[in-house]
Amino acid sequence: MNKANNLRLHYCRLSESVVFLFDGDIKTADAAPDCPNVWPHFRMANKLVQVIDECFSQGDIEWDDDRTDIVYDEDFLLMF
Repeated sequence: MNKANNLRLHYCRLSESVVFLFDGDIKTADAAPDCPNVWPHFRMANKLVQVIDECFSQGDIEWDDDRTDIVYDEDFLLMF
């Protein structure tokens, strides 16, 4: 017997090979803003996507030649 799965995970798909998987929680409402469990994780995922986009635009992180991996300096820190 299959049970409904109400787990909501957040992600950002950048390419066929690169996906950032963020945190999540048990969904208690249809919309993320209406769910006290999911809403904080949704906001954090959106903020992290903004920071990742900014890092790409500033050249702190870049694609490798075939867009299958991200290249960055070994001392790179994702800051926000």
